[in-house]
Amino acid sequence: KARNMLSDLYLTETDYTKKAIIKDQLDILNKEIVFSQVSSPDAFFYSVKPGDSLIKIADKFNTPHRLIMQINHKSRSLIRVGEKLKILKGEISLLVDKSDFTLMVLLNGHYIKQFPVCIGKDNKTPEDVFFVKDKLEDPVWYSPEGVFPFGHPKNVLGTRWIGFEEKEGLYGYGIHGTAEPESIGKAESNGCIRLRNEDVEELFDFVEPKTKVVIQK
Repeated sequence: KARNMLSDLYLTETDYTKKAIIKDQLDILNKEIVFSQVSSPDAFFYSVKPGDSLIKIADKFNTPHRLIMQINHKSRSLIRVGEKLKILKGEISLLVDKSDFTLMVLLNGHYIKQFPVCIGKDNKTPEDVFFVKDKLEDPVWYSPEGVFPFGHPKNVLGTRWIGFEEKEGLYGYGIHGTAEPESIGKAESNGCIRLRNEDVEELFDFVEPKTKVVIQK
């Protein structure tokens, strides 16, 4: 309850100094509540059964298998019969706040994680509601200048791409890593949301097709 109350306060607070203090407390609470083996109203424990795999369990509970790995601090996808896996329940969504260059991961509308971002220059990042269309590792960049494979010096997408479903007049938008980490916290992109590669790789575990993304001023 304390975490949820602080989350509601954080989402409405306008003073950046106060927000920073609240965020620090939220990160401490979520480390104990979400990113640990402690039981909580946000999660349940599943006992691995014969024939199970991490992919099957993830599909059964409509959650990314890598998120199960992250929550349970597993470096590999191997599981054993009888193992207890903590699985988050509820809706994961993302909230991009252009005013303070942040992307929040929300669980049932409550803060559980935040990352700093780069947004579009000249207000090119639209304020709207999007839904994730696809996820790509080591993405190819199809730019106006040509097609640049992952690793090419002109490929600006970094290590991950999370694309949005197209809307009328809004297409080609998404979240991705960056070859220019110094741009984080600034308005320098062509409209997409940039994260540091290590951050977008972590975020990648939270989202799946149809995850809601809200972008606000």
